[in-house]
Amino acid sequence: MGKSRLSRVAFAAFVAGVVLFALFPFAYAIFSSLLTGSALYDTDSNLMKDGIGKDGNCGVTNAGTYTYLQGVLPGALTELYKADHDTTALDRAVGVANAATNNSSVVLQGVAYYPPEELNDDGLKVLGPNTPCPNTGARCASDGSAFKGAEVRNLRELYNECVAIGRSTGNWRAFLLRQQQSLIDNGRAGWSEFGMHWLGPIALHPYITFGSQLSAVDAFNAAAGL
Repeated sequence: MGKSRLSRVAFAAFVAGVVLFALFPFAYAIFSSLLTGSALYDTDSNLMKDGIGKDGNCGVTNAGTYTYLQGVLPGALTELYKADHDTTALDRAVGVANAATNNSSVVLQGVAYYPPEELNDDGLKVLGPNTPCPNTGARCASDGSAFKGAEVRNLRELYNECVAIGRSTGNWRAFLLRQQQSLIDNGRAGWSEFGMHWLGPIALHPYITFGSQLSAVDAFNAAAGL
């Protein structure tokens, strides 16, 4: 690599660092707002909520505490911590993670379980009358089948960082191992078909989707080495 190219790479890295440094206060301001004065955060339960914009006015209506929400925010805060090692981000992530692994509104028998996901979603959705899906008629795989994977994937990232600096991880290790075992015991068909309902029952084709398989991979990765 020539000297001029090295100089360009170094300059690009410098610019990227300056931009990131400048954005940190903005990022922290956003997360602070989310976790203190936002309708998207339930201060009583420490759970994140969905539902913004459903009323057409950017309000929060029919807000649900979907499992993916309990992973996405701790995951983002963990990445902020990795970038600048400000433990304020970890403190906030830990609060949501503890709620997500213990609150009975999103956990059943030790397994991630939010009733609207389990009872109202079978892993497929209607795209529209003129957009049929291959092999499934008018319904395609929904993103709901990947929700729990996002939760456990980000929880493991937070767990790793907390362990590295000697911070308490509560019951996270047991929780992650339990998700894996429940999938094996209750959510698996054949050798490698996994459903979106980790407590079962499992429904086969067309309900085994990319999302349900990806979530299973996330669960196994999140429990690996614990």
